[in-house]
Amino acid sequence: MLQALTEEELHMRSVTTVILALCLLVPSLGATQVVRMTLPDLVQRAELVIEGRCLSVTSRKDARGLIVTDVSFYVDRGRKGAEDGQTLTLTFPGGELAGRRLVIPGMPTFVPGDESFLFLTAPSARAWRMPVGLGQGVYRMSYDAATGARRLLRDLTGLELVDATSGALVHTPARQELAYQTLVGEVERLLDSDH
Repeated sequence: MLQALTEEELHMRSVTTVILALCLLVPSLGATQVVRMTLPDLVQRAELVIEGRCLSVTSRKDARGLIVTDVSFYVDRGRKGAEDGQTLTLTFPGGELAGRRLVIPGMPTFVPGDESFLFLTAPSARAWRMPVGLGQGVYRMSYDAATGARRLLRDLTGLELVDATSGALVHTPARQELAYQTLVGEVERLLDSDH
């Protein structure tokens, strides 16, 4: 014998069905989808292209009460928009303050002493900077223990890259490593071609 459902039971089943359908539509929780950037895209869209060393990291609340992080960099090489030897303090959205965290998946964080090659946007209306393409715009510097050669590591953890034309997901390794000279040579070529 079939039992008639109450109006409340029907409503709960409808809500449950909608929630399950939405869960199936979400590509992956905790990931941010961004357009895949080529190196020419990074150079073109960046207001600042610098090689720098992180000096300090300080989180605070901005005028709207959102957690932001001020990061000071010593500019070893200003390749676009900054001079060698300059100290820049840039504000990024997110951070940790008084036991509360605001995290943007795919947004790199910085630690004093980090050496990085950065492609950064112009400040937003809130004076925030962003790495172009989030993690795509930050290469961490490391040194080969045997040779001392500089290497660059890009961490795309927390990002899903999509093709700008088709919108299809582009499967990319979460960690990418390349020779410092390879990136520098290509960036210099791209900047020279802009002039």
